[in-house]
Amino acid sequence: MVRLKKIRVKIAPRKGSWEELLEVARKTDKGEDVSYEKLVFESYEAFRKVLTPERLKIMHVIREKEPKSVYELAKILGRDRRNVIKDLEILELLGLVEFEEEKRGKRKSRRPVVPYNEIEVSIPVVR
Repeated sequence: MVRLKKIRVKIAPRKGSWEELLEVARKTDKGEDVSYEKLVFESYEAFRKVLTPERLKIMHVIREKEPKSVYELAKILGRDRRNVIKDLEILELLGLVEFEEEKRGKRKSRRPVVPYNEIEVSIPVVR
């Protein structure tokens, strides 16, 4: 049985986000095991600026086509490699994309990997 690995994306005011982070810090200080796979954005607009349709497409292509390098990913997407690299850097900072180093002869390549099967988004209707 394959376990579904999810990340939660939440849109919440900054105050609530800090409280959640403090709770995680308290648990960590106590030595409790904490699985904190969540991204919190302050607004829907911030969420949309970061998780653009192109970046979501990159993640989908990585999961579906399993490109062996950034170059191959850019080729599949039909996009300039430098622009794909910029998007991958942002996704990596968010923890949505990871890289595995692979040696091919004398060259090293970085294979992009999406460690999640699903992104769960929580958008409050009322503030």
